[in-house]
Parts: sequence; C-alpha cells; structure tokens
Amino acid sequence: MGYLWVLLHSAEKLQILNQNMMSIPELVGLGFTLAMLSLAIWISFHRRFQMLAFTVWILTGVFLGLTFPNWFIGYGDFKFTQLFVPILQVIMFGMGTTLSLSDFTRVFRRPVAVLIGLCCQFTIMPILGLGLATLAGFPPEIAAGLVLVGVSPSGLASNVMCYLARADVALSVTMTAMATLL
Repeated sequence: MGYLWVLLHSAEKLQILNQNMMSIPELVGLGFTLAMLSLAIWISFHRRFQMLAFTVWILTGVFLGLTFPNWFIGYGDFKFTQLFVPILQVIMFGMGTTLSLSDFTRVFRRPVAVLIGLCCQFTIMPILGLGLATLAGFPPEIAAGLVLVGVSPSGLASNVMCYLARADVALSVTMTAMATLL
C-alpha cells in the first residue's frame, strides 16, 4: 500500500514538473544542439577538421531552429523578417568587395562559360525540377513552382556557395546578372 502511494505521489510530482519544463522532443533537440555546439567548437580549433567547421555550425543552427522555432521569429514586437533586406544587402556588399575588375574581364574573355551556364540554367534545371515534381507526385501548382525555382537558381545563395567553395564568384555574379536581364 505504501509503494502505491509513493508511486502515485511521484506521478503527480512528475506531472507538475512536466507542465513547467520542456517537452521530451525539446529536451532531445536541446541535447542534439548542445552536442553539435560542442562538436562545432571542438572542430573549429582542430586544424585537421576545420574544413568541416562551417557545415557543423550550420547543422547546429538547424537543430536549434527546429527545436526552438519561436526564438527565430522575433523579440517582443520586433519581427526578424525586417532584417532580411539589410542582411542581404550586407552579404551582397561583402561578396562585391571580394571581386575586382580583373575578375570580370577574365569572365568576359570567355563568354562561352556564361552561355553554357545560362543554357543549363534554362534547360537542365527546369527539366530536373519537373522530374522531381513528377517523381514526388506533387500537384500541378507545386510542380510549376518547382520548375520556376529550377529556372532561377542563381542569386544570393549561389554566389555565397561559390564563394565558400572557392569557385569562380565573378562567373556566378555574371550569370546572376545575365539571368536577371533575360
């Protein structure tokens, strides 16, 4: 009889604690986030693994965002969506400062690369988008959106990825400009 009372009393205490604490998925997400944060910090200071540091930091942010999405919506009455345009402007300005006039003259000396890139962007990418939409069985509205996204992959993200991959950023910026003009 005493064991039953202790068990019921403990269950009541756990229920009260559970109402005031995080849910199990939040605790698991927080655990993964803390583990990824620890790994990201460790990788950042070890020369052998530094090439993976950016990826681990991104995954840490993803775990944090998926676990606590409200943290990334706003603070008080201020919505973080108001920061999108200024942040994009700062990133694009930073990308521009990495380039020089000689980078663009090198790109314009080989216009075939720009033409091949634009042809692939306007043929292969929409076909892949349509193929993925068909394989996934998306409704026509979503399929059309996927094809349109396939046609316009260039922009800020592609330029940043080219920069991080140490690829030809001037070619990426030129293709973005040409695709925008078309």
